[in-house]
Amino acid sequence: MLGWAAENEEILSLNNLIHQLSAEHISKAPVIFDINKLKWMNGMYLKQIFLEQFHELLLPYDQSTIRTLIY
Repeated sequence: MLGWAAENEEILSLNNLIHQLSAEHISKAPVIFDINKLKWMNGMYLKQIFLEQFHELLLPYDQSTIRTLIY
């Protein structure tokens, strides 16, 4: 979402993102990458999935990689 923002929403489903994305909302201002906002958004998405889905997402990674992703 760098350079583009939805109206009144921070967290979007893929379907909502597809429907709301438009060239009119693309900013001409330089983008700023905010790692803290990214971590917050990831947390919001993770809270929306079931524990079983989360476990399945982690299966391909070893423990050291998981620690790196979480911290």
